[in-house]
Formats: sequence, structure tokens, C-alpha cells
Amino acid sequence: METEAPSVKTVITKKSPDIIITEDGNNIVLNSTDGTSDAGGKIFGNDILLIERFWVDDVIKFSGTYSLMIDALVDEDIGATTTLEEFTAPERSKDGISIWYWPNGNKYKEYTLLNGCYHGSYKIWWSDGTINTVGERKTTWKDVDTEQKQDERIGTWKYYDEEGTETEIVWSE
Repeated sequence: METEAPSVKTVITKKSPDIIITEDGNNIVLNSTDGTSDAGGKIFGNDILLIERFWVDDVIKFSGTYSLMIDALVDEDIGATTTLEEFTAPERSKDGISIWYWPNGNKYKEYTLLNGCYHGSYKIWWSDGTINTVGERKTTWKDVDTEQKQDERIGTWKYYDEEGTETEIVWSE
């Protein structure tokens, strides 16, 4: 799949521990709030980074939050950024909404993570921007020591073909 092509740069931004990440079209909007929002989940912790990866032509490829800090930003103010050619984060550091994009800039998929595990809404879009899949996922740890996970689809999932025809599958109640 073309979404698996390598990123050419990663921009990392140090964020406040009280951040709501919402989605506005294809743009990420960061709002420091009192913790209430209809548009997203509150992210807790002292070390929060917004990671953005880009395609060759500077079109965003990925945006997501992580509960960790890198050495380059430890002593920097909130909002400071650094750009890296490569960046790999520990699996359990992924927290909040993660959004992947097609090379044309349209969303590819969006999901919520908690401690590196699926936790809630999961959506996929066709490359033309129309919805493909809507559901909910949950991951539980089978064995924390070996980092084996059990990924589950929860409730009713809706699948749409390229013409928009809907199919529903109930995975669990």
C-alpha cells in the first residue's frame, strides 16, 4: 500500500500535559482547555509530544501524540519543535488520537490509543476522502512481559464499498 512509503522528516513538538487534540478537516487543532471537550480526549502526563511525519512533498503523512520526551526538547519551552530524519518511539508511549494520511492529503485512518493500545474509535477512509470503515477497537495485554496483545473489534462495525454501499457486522456486544 502506498501509505507504507517512508517518511522523509519527522517534526516533534513539546506540548502541555493538558491538551485536547481535535480534528478540523485535515488540520490538527491543539486547545489547552479545562479538560472538557466534545471533540477529543484529554491527554494526561508530564511529557507529551506531538509527532508529525511528512511525505516527500511536505504533505502530512501522520500525526499523533506520545507520552514521552526526547533529549532535544527536555529543557525547552512548551511549543518548541525539532525536526528529525528518523524517529522511533516505544510502543507503549503512544497516547491519544493518531491520524494517518494518504499521499494526496486526505485522511487514511484515525484511531485512539491508550498506552500503545487501541482504545475506542477506529475509522478508515478511501483515498478520495469517502468513509470506508467505522468501528471501535480495544486492545488488552495478554502477557505484559512479552508484550503480547489481544486486539478486539467491539460492537457494530460499518463497512462501505467505493460506491458507498454499507455493510454492518456485529463483532461483540
